[in-house]
Amino acid sequence: MTTIEEVTARLAAAQKRLDALERSLDDHEGVKRVKKHLQREKLASAALKTAPSDYYSWTLDRRAYYCVVLQYNSKLDAEQLRRFVRESIPEADRPPKKKFNFQHAPGEASEELTGFGHNGVSTFGMKTFIPVVVAGAITELKPSFLWLGGGAESVKLRISVQDLVKALGARVADGITTLRTDLDNE
Repeated sequence: MTTIEEVTARLAAAQKRLDALERSLDDHEGVKRVKKHLQREKLASAALKTAPSDYYSWTLDRRAYYCVVLQYNSKLDAEQLRRFVRESIPEADRPPKKKFNFQHAPGEASEELTGFGHNGVSTFGMKTFIPVVVAGAITELKPSFLWLGGGAESVKLRISVQDLVKALGARVADGITTLRTDLDNE
C-alpha cells in the first residue's frame, strides 16, 4: 500500500518534471525568435551554443529601458551611463539629471519586455524594441566576438561585435564599465 507521503513525493517529482518541460518549450520558442532575427539580418558570424547545465552555478524592475551589453567581468557605472544617455538627447529636450536612475530591470519587467526568461535574454528577437548600448570595452575584444544570451538559459549566441552593433543600431559608450574585483580568478 502506498502512503500519502509517497504519493505526495511522486506528485511533487512529476510537477517538477512538468515545470522543466514547460520551461524547455518556452526556451525553444525564444531560441526560434533569436534564430529568425539573426537569419533576417544575415549575420554570418552568429552561432548559438548550448551552455553546460551547471553554467549558472559556476563561481563568479512604464519606464524607459536600455539594454546594455557589457562583459561578465565588468561592472556598469550607472553615472557614466546616465551621462552618455543624457548627452545624446538634444539639449532643448534633455531631462534633468534627477530624472535618470539606471538600475537592473526587475525580472518580471525584463521578461515582459523581452519575452526571455532569466539568463536567456538576447539582444535579438526581443518582443519590445529596447535601444541597445554596447560598452566601449567590448569593441576592443580580440578576437572581436562575444557571447550573449541566445533566447534560453542554456543557449548562448556567439556574434562579432561589428555585426551586433550594425544589426541592432546599437550605440557604443566608452567608459561606462569598470572591471569587477569580486570575481574568482581561477
